[in-house]
Amino acid sequence: MNKGIKIVAIGDMHAHPDYDLKRFRCAGEFVAEQQPDVLVMIGDFSDVVSLMEHGSKLQRQSARWKEDKEVTLDAMAEFMRPIHKRKRKMPRRIMTLGNHEHRIERWVGENPEFEGDLSVTDLGYERAGFSVIPWKQYVNIAGWHFVHEIGTKGRASTKATSPSYGVAAQGVSLVHGHTHEWECRRYPGRESNRWAVDLGSWVHKDMGWQESWSNPTEFKYWRGAWVIDGARFGDCNGAPRAYGAEELGD
Repeated sequence: MNKGIKIVAIGDMHAHPDYDLKRFRCAGEFVAEQQPDVLVMIGDFSDVVSLMEHGSKLQRQSARWKEDKEVTLDAMAEFMRPIHKRKRKMPRRIMTLGNHEHRIERWVGENPEFEGDLSVTDLGYERAGFSVIPWKQYVNIAGWHFVHEIGTKGRASTKATSPSYGVAAQGVSLVHGHTHEWECRRYPGRESNRWAVDLGSWVHKDMGWQESWSNPTEFKYWRGAWVIDGARFGDCNGAPRAYGAEELGD
């Protein structure tokens, strides 16, 4: 009998040179404790603050880009250290790139003279064992569809950014990040449930109030991680479980 698989999914973490990396260590310890079959990082693992502005020149941002790379590599090392230390089981690792990582591709597109000088590869995701999924591309794991952001369709932009919209439009269980908010809804079916999950984020405690991507709803930002146990055919045992960052030590 197929009992399904265990998935740990973590939302946006935004490694940033101006904030400490404790949350990455706490997240890695949580993954090590859970011993999942699959680990999904939903994207925006790196903030890539140096390439935030369209059309600015890399010569003026080169030092900041170096800081971005270094803090992201350090964050990944902090995150993976407790997972490697357990040595019982290494999960399959997946990174669905976010809009912040996409800044790199956008930058090179706007400044083709820098092609080959910077790449998402510089952030070290593949070196840490992650399969990297392009921005806005879905990956199917046991019938669950993961993507950083759903995007918009037509004029219904507010609805299109909700995972519930994705379930209604596509008829699949859908998990995404990007909004930094929390959502988990069940849609009963005759044979199995369908689920809509917004992972929230695991940003630094101070980031939501200070960074330029913040907005008047930053007080809604939810920090933590999710476990989907017994995942199969887009359903699971019980319901996806949310673990707040504070209860996990951050």
